[in-house]
Amino acid sequence: MFKNAKQFSVSLTKRLKTNPAKNVASALQRSGDLVRNTAVMSIVQNPRRGPEVRRRGQTFNISAAGDPPAQDQGILSAGITMEVKMSHSGGEATITTSAPYSAALEFGTVNMAARPFMLPALQNNRKKILEIFKRRGIIR
Repeated sequence: MFKNAKQFSVSLTKRLKTNPAKNVASALQRSGDLVRNTAVMSIVQNPRRGPEVRRRGQTFNISAAGDPPAQDQGILSAGITMEVKMSHSGGEATITTSAPYSAALEFGTVNMAARPFMLPALQNNRKKILEIFKRRGIIR
């Protein structure tokens, strides 16, 4: 235990109750960053367990079906952004990607199996996100 634990607890409770909008914005920012960073890292660190292909005069392995897409030119991972929007009733964190082929990778096409990276990033961080909101006093 540490000194003044009771005083610290009272001060923390007061801060959480007096700044609800700030706490929501902070929790959304941390959660959104967590999911965005996880999606980016899943692309950048993909081990490329898929088949070998030849593109632009080079031969390399691509990502396997069901795995996140493998980094190629960096357009997909560089285009993943996160924005927090607050309103009088709460807020939301929106994570988007500007690469025009993002949806085809995430959901697949008739010619290619899905290589999801956004939904798994959210699912893999669900417990951490709940903990962030609990620590901010937003949920119990």
